[in-house]
Amino acid sequence: SSGATSTTSSTVAFGSLEIGTTRNQLAQRLSCLTNASGGYVVTAYESEAMKNINTGTTITNTTCNGGGCSYTTATAWTTASTSQSEFGYTMTNIGSSIPFTPGHFKAFGVGSAQAQNIMVRTSLPTTTESAYVCYRITVHTGQEAGDYENRIVYTATATF
Repeated sequence: SSGATSTTSSTVAFGSLEIGTTRNQLAQRLSCLTNASGGYVVTAYESEAMKNINTGTTITNTTCNGGGCSYTTATAWTTASTSQSEFGYTMTNIGSSIPFTPGHFKAFGVGSAQAQNIMVRTSLPTTTESAYVCYRITVHTGQEAGDYENRIVYTATATF
């Protein structure tokens, strides 16, 4: 997509955001391969809420259309909130097993205790498996301008 140059293996640089829309999205491709007979699981969590690097102001984790989703539950997220800015993600399958319904979003859990499975294989894979993680940020007119950052931690674990 046109935003592909804004992503690398370690950064997703949104740049300027469009206010009041769900179109602020960028993605990264995750790939996994193992020789473990029981397959693998890939988990994800965020270190803390998306935060302004100068003031500490945050962008909250999404609740998807005002409620319904959390770090454990994915639901549709079709509209931007008029009262708060939000950050979340969805997954798109490109050759792996993902526990997501297409078009449904979640918030990231905060800290390793809230890590969630995002890619799962319960048997020996025959090839490298991949999925896209799509990050979405919505901002409302009251959100403080500035540079925001967050750290997402992905862990791949082989299952023997």
